[in-house]
Amino acid sequence: MAFLAPAAAPVTPRRLVATSTGTSLAGRPRVCGAPRRHAASMSASAGSSPPPVVRVPRTPSNAPLEVRGPTDAPPDYTAIDEELRSRVLLSAFRNALIEELAPVPPPANLSPGFNGSMELVSALSAKYNNRPRDLTAGSLRVLYSLFPEWILVAFRNSFAVALPGVSARLNAAVTSLTSRWLMGPNTLNEGGKGVLVERCRYLEATGCVSTCVNGCKVPTETFLKEGLGVDLWMQPNYDTFECQFSFGTKPPPVAEDPAFDAGCMGQCKVAQQRMRVEAGRRCTGNDAAAMDRGKQ
Repeated sequence: MAFLAPAAAPVTPRRLVATSTGTSLAGRPRVCGAPRRHAASMSASAGSSPPPVVRVPRTPSNAPLEVRGPTDAPPDYTAIDEELRSRVLLSAFRNALIEELAPVPPPANLSPGFNGSMELVSALSAKYNNRPRDLTAGSLRVLYSLFPEWILVAFRNSFAVALPGVSARLNAAVTSLTSRWLMGPNTLNEGGKGVLVERCRYLEATGCVSTCVNGCKVPTETFLKEGLGVDLWMQPNYDTFECQFSFGTKPPPVAEDPAFDAGCMGQCKVAQQRMRVEAGRRCTGNDAAAMDRGKQ
């Protein structure tokens, strides 16, 4: 998720609900462990287009799970985590996740810092398991809860409408400065309108394509477009864990976006559990080997 600095004063979350007016998406993508296809029908405001909440392709129960991503140890994020900016943003994100989880209580013995936030993200994914539309709606509510509406309106009117190029560069610069605690180091590119995340900390921590797509990519793209009036195309790479943010660029249709055409990863706990249930047996051979690697 791309974050700007949240407001200092408490903000009442803008509650988003699913409606029955969504357009149908006839794509292949599915969520981990879910065989059906369905379209999004939730929007951030009245009259706006529904976000393309979709399902990512699941790996068949008789196929081995493939552990993907970098093979070396994750970077040391201690210096980033100790920054005041990181602590403030992490606290705001953590509190918003806890509120969105309600009435489900937070996980017992919640870890401190970033790890605890990822435990909350996993809990949110579990709450909306097999319901990607609701996961996207919940993640979008988390984003909206961090901003008073007047800031969004002022930005849309002052920059997004009148100065789209400046708006794209401004969002890229702010995202680059304020998202390192969540996604790790990054660099500005694409003439100042892009941000390249070198190794997404969020994706590596969750290890889940569905959480990446339905809990980060789609809600962030939707929030930027509907909340701030800025097009954004996020392009995660599931082999390197890089992620390219292209501000001012409209995302392609779901059927043409590679992010929706990836199967479950071996390190994904949801996919592991699904394969155990669907196979109806103890995991052996390649399945067990893949899961063991995912635990390392």
